[in-house]
Amino acid sequence: MKKIRTAWALVKKSQWQEFGNLIVVNFRKWRIQNRQGAAFSYRLGGRRFVCAPGLVDSEDLYLHRKIDRTEIRILEAWLMPRDVAMDIGANMGLYSFAAADQVGPGGLVVAIEAAPRLVEKLKVARSLLHANCLQIENIAVGERNGKASFAVSAPDRHSDQQALCSGQAPAPIGTQIVEVDMERLDAVAQSHPRLENPDLIKMDIEGAEVMALKGCPDRWFELNGPLWILEINPAALKPFGAKPEEITERFSPESHERWLLPKYTMEGREEGAPRRLSESEEYLDAKFYNLIAVPRGVARKDAARKVIKILERVK
Repeated sequence: MKKIRTAWALVKKSQWQEFGNLIVVNFRKWRIQNRQGAAFSYRLGGRRFVCAPGLVDSEDLYLHRKIDRTEIRILEAWLMPRDVAMDIGANMGLYSFAAADQVGPGGLVVAIEAAPRLVEKLKVARSLLHANCLQIENIAVGERNGKASFAVSAPDRHSDQQALCSGQAPAPIGTQIVEVDMERLDAVAQSHPRLENPDLIKMDIEGAEVMALKGCPDRWFELNGPLWILEINPAALKPFGAKPEEITERFSPESHERWLLPKYTMEGREEGAPRRLSESEEYLDAKFYNLIAVPRGVARKDAARKVIKILERVK
């Protein structure tokens, strides 16, 4: 009854677009309920993804279709068939499956995710989408090899609270602490020959980025290294005793074009206009940011030009 009253109120106000959106969202909710917990595929932005009923992040993506559109366009402009990509902090696999489509059967995408429940969902999605080039690793990444404590969110809570435990702050409310395997990324690269020189790396690990970067091979930061899409969240970095500058200094201006893409800006927009990274950046106008680090080497000059054009044209 409440939904009917809301719909009627929109009609009376001639808010036809909002009314249409409400009808679409309610139909999608019905579809989720009708699946009785079974995962299903759908199309978004011209690509196929999977909705896992019962997992709130996955349901939200299916219901509201809000994705990192600029970042996905950059991924598409950079990756070519048979390329190698890494999705570190894969979560539901938004970047993983977009990359898998782009690199094709001859390519390789390695999805790294520490939360066991999300790994299970990724495996189901891989099967539904026939993404045979996707390899899933159930590990956390850091500056050492061994075991680590990891905070896991309940299925009905958003996964932005899932992270390695810093030891400097209590675990977020509503999370469960589990023990997970942790590896340095140079060790991961040694165990996968094709990861010696990946073409693209996306990293979003809720504040543990500085730790993970310390475990990377130095060649990943060179002129002809991979393109990076890397989250900078000042609030998430703080419990680890880390600062945004510890991330950006790994990408020198001589080796990379460095751009910031603000996410959830203070003006209420979900995404702000990209800007070139400033040495005096204060990180005050958004909840968090994605750093886009484009290597300046000659190996992919044409792809680099395409990426920069995308960044320059986003308003």
